[in-house]
Parts: sequence; structure tokens; C-alpha cells
Amino acid sequence: MLLPFKCKSGEFQDSTQYHASKFFPYLYKIFCSTKRNSSTTRVLLFLAIPGHLTFVFVISRLATNDTGLSIVLIFLYLITALIQVAILLYIPQWMVIFVWRYERDPYNVCIPYLTVIGDLLDDTLLICVFLLLF
Repeated sequence: MLLPFKCKSGEFQDSTQYHASKFFPYLYKIFCSTKRNSSTTRVLLFLAIPGHLTFVFVISRLATNDTGLSIVLIFLYLITALIQVAILLYIPQWMVIFVWRYERDPYNVCIPYLTVIGDLLDDTLLICVFLLLF
């Protein structure tokens, strides 16, 4: 996604960006194409796995009781983390352009919304995992 920083808010550099802003981006374009933004998206998506595994390891070492973490719990936790990160990488692709079209600053508008969406996704997906397991 190329955000037109060189022009005023609400204006696009060319008609291609304007027409692209009218549609939701394809998942293939965001996650699987050969563009630089797509490779960055894949790196961020798959960095979630070692990051969350590190988090699980630290939590297991800091736990004071003898309850261990099951492999099923860790696997489902990683799946929910990947789902959350994938959704949080997809939403800004259209949100930034939508906000830009209505002459708002994407930094001031999108970041609070993405934070709230991330928190809600995290809580909802973890509740689903715990309901599934227990």
C-alpha cells in the first residue's frame, strides 16, 4: 500500500490509487504477492510465532504452581495469535485509505482503532480457546 504522503489529505497522486481505495484489498495481494509490502507483512505475521513462544516460555518459568502447559493449549494459542496478527495486518490496508479519502490523519485515527480491535480480538479468541479446552 502506497500512502500518498506528498499530497494533501484526501488527495491521491494518481487515479490508480483513487480507484484502489474504493475496494477492499485482496488477501492474496496483501499476504502472497511479490511486492515489498507483502513480504513485510509475511515477516510480521511469522514473527508472531517466536514472539508468542517466548512469551509462553517466560510465563511457564514464572508460574508458581505445578500446572504445566499442554501442547494443545500452546498450539491453539499460536493459532489464535496468527489469526489475530493476520486480521490486524489486513485491516489497516483498507482503513488507512478510507481515512485518507475523508481527509483525516491516518496516524491519529487508525492507531487507536487498531489498538482496540487488537484487544477485542485477543480477548475473544482466548476466551474461545479456553471454552474449547475447559
